[in-house]
Amino acid sequence: NGTITAEWSVSGININSGYTGTITTSAGIAITVGIDDFTQADGTFVAPTTTLTLGTAAGSDFIKSGGTFTEGTGTVVFASNATYDVATTETFYNVTMNQTSGLTISGDTMVVSNTLTLTSGQFGTGTIDARGDITQASGFGSSAAILDFGNDAVAQTYTLNGGFGPKLRLNSSADASDSVVLTADSGLNGLDITSGFSGTAPFTYAGFNLTILDGDF
Repeated sequence: NGTITAEWSVSGININSGYTGTITTSAGIAITVGIDDFTQADGTFVAPTTTLTLGTAAGSDFIKSGGTFTEGTGTVVFASNATYDVATTETFYNVTMNQTSGLTISGDTMVVSNTLTLTSGQFGTGTIDARGDITQASGFGSSAAILDFGNDAVAQTYTLNGGFGPKLRLNSSADASDSVVLTADSGLNGLDITSGFSGTAPFTYAGFNLTILDGDF
């Protein structure tokens, strides 16, 4: 087992197959991972209660083929061009997208159990299963990924402060209780209202315009 007890900025974290221990991050500690990526094939990694930042000036991928990633109550920050490649799905508590380019989700699903903050950059392919509130800033770019309101037990809010978000999918009757609120002219890469949805699409425009880009309506 290992414990990270001080602020850490490293080129990469590689947890290889055969490691059976637990790596724990002490409370209040932040970790920054550089160009050699975060990869996990075995063991248990307990994420920081503050931030796990992937990438600075260069790309830093999140690649997980095995083991257990315990998200805790911290924030995973994608800060540069990167790839997210996991065994079907992985759960983070908070996620902040703060990039100059984009994040490619390799056919998988990213589950965000608390807050998703879209500051800058964009998503590539894949699915984001957001289970809390979502905030989009004016610097966020068009994304080919699909964004779901993933928690039917609560009313979620997606606040659009400009920018262009992923393709939003409304696929449950509970999605009519969620809210998409425009505080500025904003866009989505597409809007998919499936047969599982019922009720009125939950958009509040407040005098602002919504643009649907080439992901279609």
